Amino acid sequence: MDFTKRQGSILSLLLESGRDTTIGSIASRVGVSSRTVHRELARIAAPLRRDYGLTLSARSGQGIVLVGSADQLKACRDDLASSVPSDLDAEDRRRMLAVLLLDADEAQKTFALASEIGASTLLVRQDLENLRPWFSLHGLDLLLRRGYGVQVRGPEDRRRQALCSLIVEQFGEAGLLDLIRDEGLADSCPDEPVAFLIARFPAETFRAAEAALSRLAKGALPALAPRDYLGLVVHLAVAAQRSGRGRVDSDF
Repeated sequence: MDFTKRQGSILSLLLESGRDTTIGSIASRVGVSSRTVHRELARIAAPLRRDYGLTLSARSGQGIVLVGSADQLKACRDDLASSVPSDLDAEDRRRMLAVLLLDADEAQKTFALASEIGASTLLVRQDLENLRPWFSLHGLDLLLRRGYGVQVRGPEDRRRQALCSLIVEQFGEAGLLDLIRDEGLADSCPDEPVAFLIARFPAETFRAAEAALSRLAKGALPALAPRDYLGLVVHLAVAAQRSGRGRVDSDF
């Protein structure tokens, strides 16, 4: 069982309850937002189905219940009791690694990366190999050499595109809207990956980007779907932040 501490807490509540439990109740007991609970449930649904044959059943107005046989529920409960959950799931960990590498000008040592995200060097090496195809899809090369370290190589515009992709994936549309509207994050204490990104790309950067777009003359932009408009805000914010640090796109 490879769940984070938060995912384990949510799963434990569902196993203990044995009946419909509302999202609000779970959020209150775990100490996170309802949106975070929805996201974590989406992440654990597939492994629960694959490894234990359990299904998360949602009924409007009633809540969530874990559906399965007594043996399946017991197997899941036993594994959860004996597992040692991590602070981050693999998806968040790899996303944080990618941001660190994209934002670095020089090669990084694997032990330094491991220390930064609170993971073992072995896990970091495994994550780097899993990230290699992702970097390639963005037109970037991941170099990993003993004695040299880890480095991402490629043009600035490709780095920016990759960073934008990570930011949109991490926040989602609702999270980006929270930042832009200055409403704060939904959680009183943001997730570590969210706080990690905000430390590198402050909320003010996104607000300034949206404000600049909103001041454009009517008709200066084509009609955009909300997701596309938010994507444009993110691209502008990343470009401004990177340019401010001296990372200039050679195409300009």
